[in-house]
Amino acid sequence: MAEFQNDEGVTFSVQASSSMGSVKRVVLQVKDNTMEEYENYNLLKNGDSDVFQKSMEAVDLYGKKYFDYRFIISDGFHAVVTEEKRITSTSSQEDTLRFEMEKNQYKSEDNQYLSGETSIITTGDQFLLDEKDITAETVSSIAGNAKILIDVSQTDTFFKNAIAIGDNVIGIFNEGTYENWATVGYDVDASYFVKGDSLTIDIHAGNKANPLEHNEENNDDFVVKNIRLVLPD
Repeated sequence: MAEFQNDEGVTFSVQASSSMGSVKRVVLQVKDNTMEEYENYNLLKNGDSDVFQKSMEAVDLYGKKYFDYRFIISDGFHAVVTEEKRITSTSSQEDTLRFEMEKNQYKSEDNQYLSGETSIITTGDQFLLDEKDITAETVSSIAGNAKILIDVSQTDTFFKNAIAIGDNVIGIFNEGTYENWATVGYDVDASYFVKGDSLTIDIHAGNKANPLEHNEENNDDFVVKNIRLVLPD
C-alpha cells in the first residue's frame, strides 16, 4: 500500500495517452478521511510528457490519515475511470491514548500500557475509569492543536503580515510572493477553542515594524484566498 508522511508533500500522478488522438482532459478525484464525496481537480500535463499530476503541500496534509483517489481520462469521445486507490499516512499520535465510542462501549487497541502523564481523549457523554464516573473532572476540548492555512499573493519582502487572535500573533509571513502564490500555515493552540464560544482569527496587513499597526506608516497590500481551518481528528 502506498504511504505518505504528513510533514512532506504528496503528488498524485497518472500517465495518459490516446492512440486515437490526444488526451483532452484528465480529472483527479480525491477524498480524505474527513470527506464523503470526491473533490475534483482538472490536471495539466507535466511539460511535454504524458504525465498529468497534482501536488499537495505538507500544510494541506495536517490531520489526514489517508486519501482515496482515482482519475477520469477523456479523449473527447471516450472516458476511462481508473480503479480507486488509497494512500495512507505513516504518522501517528503516540503520546495520546484514544477511545472510540461504539455501541456504548469504549474501545482502544489492546495491550496498551501507560506510564507517567498521558492524555486520554474520548467522545460521548460519560467517562468511566475503573468503573468510577469522572466525567465532572474532564475538560471539553478539541483533540489537539488546529491549523489555520491561507494562500497569499502579492506580498512584499520585509512587511510583517500576520495571522492573529486578538493581540496574540500566531504567525508572521514576511516573504515576498509578488505575482506568485504561496501557502502559509500556523498552529492554533487548543486552548483557544472553548465550547459554546466563537473564535475570531484575523489576517493583518502589517508594516515593516509591527504586524498589528495600521495607522502609523505604510502597510502591505496583498490578496488572500482559500482560507481554511483544519481541526485534529
